[in-house]
Amino acid sequence: MAKPGFYNDNRNRAYPIVFCPEKMLLNCDGTLHDLPDDVFVDFGALMGLDSEYVEASHIVYLANICRIEDVFIFEFRSTAPGTFGRSLFFTRNLEDELYVTEDVEDAEEATSLCSLSLSSFSSDDLVAGSIPSLPSLSSSISSEISLASDDCPEEPVWSGYLVTGTMATLATILPSGCTLSAGTGDVQVEPALIRSLIGHYARTLNLANDDRTRADAPDGCDPLVYEFATGETYIQAECLVGQPRLKAGYNATIFQDDLENSITIGAGVGAGEGEPCEEVPLFDEEVPPAGRTTLDGAERCNDTVRSINGVGGRILNLQTGIGASQINLPDLHKIVIDVDMSGLATCFDEQTDGASGSFDSC
Repeated sequence: MAKPGFYNDNRNRAYPIVFCPEKMLLNCDGTLHDLPDDVFVDFGALMGLDSEYVEASHIVYLANICRIEDVFIFEFRSTAPGTFGRSLFFTRNLEDELYVTEDVEDAEEATSLCSLSLSSFSSDDLVAGSIPSLPSLSSSISSEISLASDDCPEEPVWSGYLVTGTMATLATILPSGCTLSAGTGDVQVEPALIRSLIGHYARTLNLANDDRTRADAPDGCDPLVYEFATGETYIQAECLVGQPRLKAGYNATIFQDDLENSITIGAGVGAGEGEPCEEVPLFDEEVPPAGRTTLDGAERCNDTVRSINGVGGRILNLQTGIGASQINLPDLHKIVIDVDMSGLATCFDEQTDGASGSFDSC
């Protein structure tokens, strides 16, 4: 926590606002006013993973100050794309002591609390340190704001804290029911007070498998037919939180680099759990294509004739000649070559006891 001396010094300077000559517009009479130095003494913002904040490209700035009787509402916005429609709202009472500190998370701007009809509220509707939940706000939230999925834990897009000095000087220029407004970036917060969590940690883990390499049917053959769509990414689990433990599976490697704050998952033959004894389906419904026994549709090494008498190729044509026949047994994935002398005539002379004779087997 900052020391009181630091806060005392900040009451006499623009910090935590970047000094600029721009003034704030009072909506009640159209006059321009400087922001008193003794209103803010410290501020900080933390940009979440969904904020899309880029240092040196985006800023945080004071957009509005509105007053409802003795309650002041401060609205801070950011130019980061992910914070569109979401502001930080801080509330203070005129009688608050010095150096009140408040931590808040982002809330939908709706049309902004400060731009709603202030006459419909009173100070009793507001509690210092909180934003009122009013029925009129829900109907004015932009339909372009998408809510996070119920499957994943929600985190604030951004959050921040504000430490204030006195409201007395501000009260002299801001009557009840009025608003002081500034253009985008006119009242900018010191960039050094903005911290970003982008790239610093993983919020959730998702598990998925890309499709396996699948076999092609040989030339001239019908394509392999699967009972499911191929070439997809198969999601196994989403939004895993807590303290997950990673373990190398079949033919897998895991390497943790503490210096780079990274984990690399790779592949290696026999690594991790080694070679699987059986094929591992990518999902419960994965089955081999019709007519095949493997999940990727490829033939097993002992299921394929790769060559005959040294002659190989993707397609082998067998043609029998005289004296042999070919028997095809497709159900058994078998071809029988039978040397049965079919179509072959054999004639020879037979001699008995020196006598010549002949035997015709034709």
